[in-house]
Amino acid sequence: MTRVLIALLAVSLLLACSPEPQEPAAAPAPRPEEKATEPAPLVAAETVHTGRLVLVTQPPGADIYIDRQKIGRTPQIKELDLPAGTHHLKLTHPKRQPYLEQIEVPADGVLKRRIRLKALR
Repeated sequence: MTRVLIALLAVSLLLACSPEPQEPAAAPAPRPEEKATEPAPLVAAETVHTGRLVLVTQPPGADIYIDRQKIGRTPQIKELDLPAGTHHLKLTHPKRQPYLEQIEVPADGVLKRRIRLKALR
């Protein structure tokens, strides 16, 4: 009988200590339907007009810089397609003085330059 009382006591303790069963969590309330928004209209990219620079140097072998960026060397580079507008042209040659010029490249046009580099002093 003592064993039965101990068993009953153990069962009652287990029941008292176990958490009470909980109801399953409620599903989240459905969200009101959001109105579908139409994508913003595509804005046409601004057309970039280009022009061409035709360049010949005397003597050949001058390094070409456009807007401080080295582009190449004459005569390998004779024609350059550039965005229309103002650019800084610089030519350097090991046996000649540097040449600097602000050039205006016409939209859809051609700018021709024949440049004789001056000898070093």
